[in-house]
Amino acid sequence: MKFHIFGDGCLHVNINQNIRNEVFSFGQVSLSPGGNAMNVARQINRFGGEVQLYSVLGDDPVGQMISGILRQEELNCNHIVWQQNSKTTTVCIQLSKQQPPRLTVEVGEYTKNGVMEALRPFFNQVKPGEPVFIPAYPEYAPLFDNLSLSRGEIFADCGYAPYSGHLNEYKQAIVRILNKVNYALVSGFSFRQEDFHFIKEELEGRRCQAVLVTFAGRGVLWITSDQIRYLETEQVIPINSIGAGDCFFGSFMYFMKNHYSLMDSIQFAHKAASWKVQQFDSLPYLQDIGNLMDGLL
Repeated sequence: MKFHIFGDGCLHVNINQNIRNEVFSFGQVSLSPGGNAMNVARQINRFGGEVQLYSVLGDDPVGQMISGILRQEELNCNHIVWQQNSKTTTVCIQLSKQQPPRLTVEVGEYTKNGVMEALRPFFNQVKPGEPVFIPAYPEYAPLFDNLSLSRGEIFADCGYAPYSGHLNEYKQAIVRILNKVNYALVSGFSFRQEDFHFIKEELEGRRCQAVLVTFAGRGVLWITSDQIRYLETEQVIPINSIGAGDCFFGSFMYFMKNHYSLMDSIQFAHKAASWKVQQFDSLPYLQDIGNLMDGLL
C-alpha cells in the first residue's frame, strides 16, 4: 500500500536563538524540508510507510538541497516536478523562549496554478482504497476537487491560516469539503470547542467519516456523525511547534491505514506530535514513541 502525498514544498531554516556556539553566534541552525505535504510525507516515511510524494520545487540550489535531504531520508523523489528558472520558497523560523516562533517567508516564484497543472498528470497513480493527502486550502481547490473524484481515501488538511479571524468563513470552508474527503484536519487555535460542534450534524450522510480539530497542543476534538469527543492532551514545554499539525496528521494516516481504531490512531498521533514539539528540528521514528504507545495499547 502506498501513501500518495500531494503538495508543494519549501525549505525551513530553523534558528534556535537559545543555543549559541562558536560557529553561529546568533543561534543553533538546522535546515529541513517543510510545507504541509513534505512534512506529512516525511513523517509517514519515518514510520516505515511506503510514500509517494508528488511535489513542485524551483530549479535552484534551495530546491536541489531539499531533494538531497529527502533522498538521504530514502523518500521517493521520482515525482518531484522542477519549475525551470524558478526560486523555491524559504521559511526562516526563529525560536526564542521569550516569544512564539517568528517566521520570515521568502515566497517562491512558481504559482499555485503552476503547481496544480504540474501535479495533475499524477492523479492516475492512485489506486482504489489507497490513502491520499492533499491540502484543502482555497488555492488548491482545482487540484483538490479533481483528486477527491479519485477512488483513493482522501485525508485533507483544512488549515486555519487562510481564514484567520473569520470563523464563519472557516465553517463554510469545512462544510464544502465534507463530501469530498474521508478524514479532515481542522485547526482550532483561538476558537472554542463549541464553535465546531455544528460539524456533527453536517456529517450525516456525507463521505467524511471524521473531522479532527487540534487546539495547538491543548487537546484534540474529534467529531463523527454520532459523537463528539475531546482528548485533553498532556502539556509539554515546546521548543519548536512548527509542523506539529503535519506530524500529527501524517501519524494519524499511518496508524489508521495500519488497522488501528480511530481513537488509538488519534492518541498515537498526539504522542508523535508531542514528541516532535520538544525537539529543535526532528520528526519521530516509531521507536521514539514506542514506550508512550505501550501505555495506550
